[in-house]
Amino acid sequence: MGEDHVGTPGIAMRRSRAEAARAERTGEGLAEVEARIALGTALHRLGRTPEGIKELTRAVGSAQGLPYPAGTRRAAWARDLLGETTRG
Repeated sequence: MGEDHVGTPGIAMRRSRAEAARAERTGEGLAEVEARIALGTALHRLGRTPEGIKELTRAVGSAQGLPYPAGTRRAAWARDLLGETTRG
């Protein structure tokens, strides 16, 4: 599996969606935040911006629920980078 798929949003979407589900199921909060950031970004790159924003919003919410601030800034940064400025 040594292929380089960097910049391949379809593959990134599938893998990050699977990782987000796995991390959520096993209670790995930070891994879930990171996977949702990747998923939201991939969806945006595929032209599915509303879905991407939804995943990034979920990432922010998940990060805010952690007992440490590790993922909060990254999730908010990703939303801002993709043009989502509402903090709802």
